[in-house]
Amino acid sequence: MTDTIQTDAVTTTEGTDAAPAEEFLHLDPADIIIGTNVRADLRPDHKEFRKSIKERGVIEAVTVYRNEDGQYVLLRGQRRTVTAAEVGTPTGLIPARVVPQPAEADRIGDQMVENIHRAQMRETEIVAGVEQLALLGVSAAQIAKRTSIDRPIVNAALAVTKADQTRNRLDYGDLTLEEAAIFAEFEHDPEAVERLEYAKRFRRSLTHEAQQPARRGRRARGRRRRGRAAARRGPAGADRRGGRGG
Repeated sequence: MTDTIQTDAVTTTEGTDAAPAEEFLHLDPADIIIGTNVRADLRPDHKEFRKSIKERGVIEAVTVYRNEDGQYVLLRGQRRTVTAAEVGTPTGLIPARVVPQPAEADRIGDQMVENIHRAQMRETEIVAGVEQLALLGVSAAQIAKRTSIDRPIVNAALAVTKADQTRNRLDYGDLTLEEAAIFAEFEHDPEAVERLEYAKRFRRSLTHEAQQPARRGRRARGRRRRGRAAARRGPAGADRRGGRGG
């Protein structure tokens, strides 16, 4: 059973119409249902983050809603909730803001905004989120507005959702989203794909070559630092006055 500490519910009224009440509770993170989330990759968090939650708890409240069975389903705060359930908190509970269940398009859009602007989403996750919104009938312009994603990126993601082979290559990391959008347009033209492959390799080769001077410069600076350090130390066995040990 979920252990809760309930505070006063927050209610808002305008005239005679009352807005749905919001509550602020403290919940056992293990009892919170991890609802559908556009973020599929729960990468391990930094050890300091895990240590902070274990020692101090979750500082910023997560957001949940009640489903038809009265269970709390997570909307925002997946990383905090999962980590708290794994490492524990001083009280065993985490703060949670309880809101009315949102419309599906609002849920997807809100989760994409949270993840894009807080922790970098993978391009495959952006494509998946954009696809879900499109399937709900949300236009490309509205997707860009809801998620604060630049329209060209939304257009690229939509193009990739219609090309299975190209999307698989994006999933495997063989293509960037920008490259995938171009490949998607010519997916069923083998000759065009072959030309694009050559152009991709050539472009990446040029990028690699352009990075070489900077890399060589860093290595040279490293060698100079090591040389100066060796010069200060003097010959092996030298004492602090620069003479050789007897």
